[in-house]
Amino acid sequence: MNKYETLVQRARQAYKNEQLENAAKLYEEAFLEKVHLNDLMHLGAIYIDLKKYNKSIQIFKDLISIQDDNFLAYYGLASCYNDLGRSDEAIEAFKEAIRVKPDYSDAYFGIGLLLDYKDDDECEKYYLKTLEYEPSHYWANANLGPFYERKENYELALFYSKKAYEVDPNGALISFNLGVINSKMKNYDEAIKFYKDELTKENPFIDTYLNLGILYKDIYKDYNEALIYYLEGISKDKDNVNLWYNLGCLYVLMNDYDNAYNCLLYANLKDLKLRDYMEKDLELVEFRKTNKYADLLKTIKG
Repeated sequence: MNKYETLVQRARQAYKNEQLENAAKLYEEAFLEKVHLNDLMHLGAIYIDLKKYNKSIQIFKDLISIQDDNFLAYYGLASCYNDLGRSDEAIEAFKEAIRVKPDYSDAYFGIGLLLDYKDDDECEKYYLKTLEYEPSHYWANANLGPFYERKENYELALFYSKKAYEVDPNGALISFNLGVINSKMKNYDEAIKFYKDELTKENPFIDTYLNLGILYKDIYKDYNEALIYYLEGISKDKDNVNLWYNLGCLYVLMNDYDNAYNCLLYANLKDLKLRDYMEKDLELVEFRKTNKYADLLKTIKG
């Protein structure tokens, strides 16, 4: 084994051991002897992990100057630009990767995601292209769900969200999204099922507690069950204004004006903009007639 091979082997082992700085130094030392392009590509990826984007960009550009058909180098370049917030340049680099490799699903997804961040509806086209080449791509399916939900195309939203759930039932937000979509479709029992499934996850989305409380309050008229989920949500996030406000409204419906006062006071002190909404909220009509409400406004206004 020559010096280059020894250094590269040590670099790869350092990388496996998550010693990224050492791996980079070993590759740099090896390249004083000679350069194999695959090893250079690996160093470019390590520089991304180390957030040394200028070095990484230079490597990928050098690779492209030698191999114009190196789709991985274009993808690496796009990843750098994406991390740097240079989304237009990232999209162009992803498109170059696709030019070289027309079935490159990850590049289509990269474009779709960046367009989605821009609220550009063209993201749909790129998510669908991703699925054309990789039907089980979790995030393309998962992101199409909320996209179609925003467009009020609930059938398609449900279809793609279910596909994502089939790929990974423990995926981030997928059970929550299915709860939202089913709720919009008035499939309330299904919505409850998926919201409760979200709560079994390691880090459930906090709005799951809110949405469960609202469903039990508004649809099932089960105030005690709604109370359980609001309180459980607050136990996870004590500063969540939406949970405190909705808990206050629930206490009003339960004719518990003392607790309603306390919850609404806390919510308003956290977000003063709530006062205008509170003064129009139909759930608070009877509460607004009470001295407790007058005291609440006096305290808020100072």
